[in-house]
Amino acid sequence: MEMVAGAVEALRAQPDLIRLFLVGRQDEIEAALNQCHCQDPRLEVVHASEILTMEDKPVDGFRRKKDCSISRGIDLVKEGQAQAFISPGNTG
Repeated sequence: MEMVAGAVEALRAQPDLIRLFLVGRQDEIEAALNQCHCQDPRLEVVHASEILTMEDKPVDGFRRKKDCSISRGIDLVKEGQAQAFISPGNTG
């Protein structure tokens, strides 16, 4: 999973990062972290049971998939836990 490897590299390159959230299917993210040999305590995995795919129409996807990774990530920002949210997926 390239996104996880990129997040691990960001943590290594930026020691001033306090916390980095990875949002998605927890088992897939943790498997990718194991492949990267990453156990950085600044990294937090937030499970999302659903994924908004490229085939989903964004508005419909948000309405039907309440626990999608994009919604969960945006909630982290809304709640003040994160300062920004980046998604490599559907940008509709």
